Amino acid sequence: MATMEVLERVGVLVEDNEALDLLSGAGAMVDKQKGRARIPEYLVKDACRKAPSSFDIYTRDMKKIRIGPGKTTISFGAGATYVLDLKTGDPRPATKNDVEQLARLTDAMEHIELCMSPIIQDVTRSLVDVHSAEAMMCNSTKPPWVCPGDARQARYIIEMGSAIAGGLAELQKKPIILGLASPNSPLRLASHDLQIAKEFVSRKLPITFINCPNNAATSPISIAGTIVQTLAECLSMVLVAQLMNPGNPVAAGPSPPITDMKTATACFGAPECALVTAGSAQMMRYYNIPSYASITSSDSIGIDAQTGYEIAWTAQLPMMAGINLVNGIGLIAFCEISSYEKVIIDNEVFGGLKRILRGIEVSDASLAVDAIEAVGPAGHYLSQKHTREQLPKERWFPKISNRLSIAEWKKEKVDLWQRARREVLNILQTHQPKPLEKEKRERIREIVNEAEKAVARS
Repeated sequence: MATMEVLERVGVLVEDNEALDLLSGAGAMVDKQKGRARIPEYLVKDACRKAPSSFDIYTRDMKKIRIGPGKTTISFGAGATYVLDLKTGDPRPATKNDVEQLARLTDAMEHIELCMSPIIQDVTRSLVDVHSAEAMMCNSTKPPWVCPGDARQARYIIEMGSAIAGGLAELQKKPIILGLASPNSPLRLASHDLQIAKEFVSRKLPITFINCPNNAATSPISIAGTIVQTLAECLSMVLVAQLMNPGNPVAAGPSPPITDMKTATACFGAPECALVTAGSAQMMRYYNIPSYASITSSDSIGIDAQTGYEIAWTAQLPMMAGINLVNGIGLIAFCEISSYEKVIIDNEVFGGLKRILRGIEVSDASLAVDAIEAVGPAGHYLSQKHTREQLPKERWFPKISNRLSIAEWKKEKVDLWQRARREVLNILQTHQPKPLEKEKRERIREIVNEAEKAVARS
């Protein structure tokens, strides 16, 4: 298999001596001077056998969220540095208040199960992820999917999660946070990402390995070649995690842009992105590892028709391929901007996609022969008991999609973006997530203050 051939022939650059020693001790061919590890197939397959095929994380109020086969778990999107202002509609730098508001909005979305954060610009730069974690933990019951930029921030965030859970032992039993580290394309396991992985894995906490292979720039231009490299990078991180702690919960997969050959822009809304994520999802299913992908991101800077068709093709194909864990909710403009309105739109999209993926039920009741006989030629089904009974099973009910008559629509002429904005404002005015207990909120604030003091001292 091509991925195993790449790992054996080319290997990966490993910028951490402890990880190199683990790989060498397990049987990888390691060149310490060059930092290169060539990995035999049997090591990867053994790691995949040790890693669980699914795992659970929990909301603050202990509702279980399974990540694994047969389910797509959906998260808000991370990584944007700008937010579309709700009043002006113009991009502006993301703030901690935005994370708080977006966490509250996520808390109200029935199809979005995890929080993530834009990269906030109004806090200490080296503690961005600590402040983001605080904002999410205090403003949503849903688990924060945290992306610490270094091991120090990872430790603070884990301490915050432990404070909410009632100690590290309780956090390990029922994790209320999900970690993230990123192999670098092409074929590089950077020191800081290995150290982040170590912080989570040494504490037996779940973590995702997400790479960003930029097709035609940092990965081959061929879709198959990008998938091969994606798997090599992700599986090498899975191997390191399993060597650190056999059986540690992991998920892995790509957030794959393509290089626009006219503009050199990294695009996340292209159809090729959907092919990479779908192919990677199917291969992760082969390796029995929960799969990840970034989907629904749009390259459009506004909420327009381009946003719609890019959401459609980047979301539906990976979900039909069986993807287990996704983010990208709310992201536009090459993932540089978070949009409150798009959170609402994406939630609507996932409602429809879940209905499609539920498929067609075939049973005596759904085949409706008795109902067809009862109505007969030239009748109607509106008053039939069968219609009332089957309605909840068969129909999905949108919240913001336009289904008005022409006459009704003419009264307002409100487009989808305006309806989404109204819904955002209504939720932010009326929805109050279950509050975090005062003593836990105060302890989290203490941890953030300790982190700030440590940075000031250094």
